[in-house]
Amino acid sequence: MNSHALAEVLQISEPTADIGFVFAIRNGLPCGGIEALSSKLKLTINELSEYLHVSAKTLQRHKGKLLSPNVSDRLFRIAQVYARCEEVFGNEEAAALWLKEPIGALNGEKPINYLDTSMGTEIVMTILGRIEYGVYS
Repeated sequence: MNSHALAEVLQISEPTADIGFVFAIRNGLPCGGIEALSSKLKLTINELSEYLHVSAKTLQRHKGKLLSPNVSDRLFRIAQVYARCEEVFGNEEAAALWLKEPIGALNGEKPINYLDTSMGTEIVMTILGRIEYGVYS
């Protein structure tokens, strides 16, 4: 996965290794990453806040500050899947569209609806891997 693209979306300096993301999440990601990701996904802040399990008002109070480690972890997880989608589908628009369209592999559910849990994220990442290698999903 392209760590440069992921760092750019999250508005953090690019870590020299994946472990750098761990420290960034523990310390709290910048709130600006929420606006950047919502723009990439073509979601409102209110819509994205549902997947982060935090109210939009709480996110607005964090404006200009760092997010909590829990919210940072959820934001990172969604950004990571988005970056993977971009790799698989080749562009931002296709990635955002795929995440919001019902798919057969999820029994007609939208992949984005699975990104609020780590298990759901694993399932979506597995489906992306299958798509990348041409396995019907």
